[in-house]
Amino acid sequence: MDQVLKAVGEGSQKFIVELLSSAAAKVVTGG
Repeated sequence: MDQVLKAVGEGSQKFIVELLSSAAAKVVTGG
């Protein structure tokens, strides 16, 4: 069960990081 929670946590972290980086890229490029 801990492995499942860990996998979900890592997945959501990755998703959040990708969202932040794409948002930052839009701001930097003036989009």
